[in-house]
Amino acid sequence: MPTEGSVLNFKNSWYPDGYEFAIRVGLPSGAQVRIFSLPYFLASKIEAFADRGHGDFLTSPDMEDIITVLDGSKTVAEEISTAPAKVKEYLAKRFREFLKDDRFIESLEGNLRSPAGTSGRVERIKNILNSLTSR
Repeated sequence: MPTEGSVLNFKNSWYPDGYEFAIRVGLPSGAQVRIFSLPYFLASKIEAFADRGHGDFLTSPDMEDIITVLDGSKTVAEEISTAPAKVKEYLAKRFREFLKDDRFIESLEGNLRSPAGTSGRVERIKNILNSLTSR
């Protein structure tokens, strides 16, 4: 995948680093592909949200992806805390901003799309983000 904005017709400053630190993942066919590690995926999605999300935490596909990853990964806190300083600091800064924004907090339940089972999941995400921003 190209990382240059002129080729992609949009720019994301995390693409070059994401590509540099990409991890190899095996597919069922046996083929191997390189994907962004979790911290770089989140950083690129946060930047995309800032660019095209228009501050709409509830309907942005980028924010939905961010919340889905935070909810679904059992190792998100560990992966971010061991990431290179540049991406770790960026994520901590942006998560700190999100936690101060009531629209983000309110969007957690809506993006999880399971009202009967969201309360524990919402608290888990908030706890993860708080732990990452307090370091």
